[in-house]
Amino acid sequence: MQPTIPVKYSVIYTALFLSLSFTAKAETNKPENSLEQINVITELESFKATNKLKSNVNLSLLGEQLAFTSPITVINYDEQALADTQPRNIVDALAKTDASIMNFGGETNTLQGVYVRGLQLDARQFSLNGLAGLYSTYNSPTAAVSSAQLIKGASTATVGMDPEGSSGASINIETKRATDKAINRLGFAWFSRSRL
Repeated sequence: MQPTIPVKYSVIYTALFLSLSFTAKAETNKPENSLEQINVITELESFKATNKLKSNVNLSLLGEQLAFTSPITVINYDEQALADTQPRNIVDALAKTDASIMNFGGETNTLQGVYVRGLQLDARQFSLNGLAGLYSTYNSPTAAVSSAQLIKGASTATVGMDPEGSSGASINIETKRATDKAINRLGFAWFSRSRL
């Protein structure tokens, strides 16, 4: 007596045989049309910030680095960004440009500063050109400021240990420096009773 294959298995074998034949046929009918390889050669462009942010940041211990590739979160506002907000002082300028900052104090208060992510940072904790404790604590104008670096997170190693410690953030103010081209600028400002 001859062994018989059940109907269920014969259907499976037939389906496998047909699928293998279609696969073999599909592989043999490849078109001979192919595109030529194109080689593109270019030079790497440096990272560029927007018009309001400087791309290079001075991180003191870590040296001068690109803001995009630095190991910590740094926002570096240049002179133009500070002027566009029309601030009365540096604290106002930072509070107007970053949503995570809220300023406190004011023109008639003896102490001013910011809250960064809910943690307080007094103006006396700001560093000046990378040195802690040198910035004025009372209503310092932006006329002498070249850039302001907002370093978010624990950043004692980058700007030095300020007297009170800064766990939420630190702010480094860089002053203007002499340039080869003369800077002749005169500005007028006024204050009224309106505090808008």
